[in-house]
Amino acid sequence: MNRLPQSSSLSPQSFSEGDWVLVRPQQMLGKVIEKSALWGNSSFRIWLPSSDSIIRVDASALSPAQSSYGYLKDMRARPILVAILVSWGVAFFEFCLQVPANWLGSHYFSLPQLKVIQEVVTMLVFALFCVFYMKQKLSWDYFWASPYLVAAAFFMFRQMASSS
Repeated sequence: MNRLPQSSSLSPQSFSEGDWVLVRPQQMLGKVIEKSALWGNSSFRIWLPSSDSIIRVDASALSPAQSSYGYLKDMRARPILVAILVSWGVAFFEFCLQVPANWLGSHYFSLPQLKVIQEVVTMLVFALFCVFYMKQKLSWDYFWASPYLVAAAFFMFRQMASSS
């Protein structure tokens, strides 16, 4: 998975060269290459790798680049131990749902079929999570990955369909 670098800053005025930011008008990830201040207003030159262009924007148009996991969304200023404990809590909750689902499903599906079901559900939930909680746009990669998930489900379940 391509993980995006994250900004080490909390407010737009404290961004520095090399920080990754979200440029809100374009909804694009960019890298700060220069900071300018004139009469108390900060502006930044931002490199947009997706279009290989450089733009100048006001500090108010920038926000820190976020991780794709919600428990990190607002925890950048907290100690790493807090993020670890929260992530363990999230994983424990997911595991509490996954184990009974796999146990019940194992009466009807094979282990590979259960894994494919889990991946399809994970991608659907993650897409909704990105859009509604993290306020990120889905990229075309999600749409291109979808036929492969459908194909995986088809191949895992075709023997089941032909035997019934």
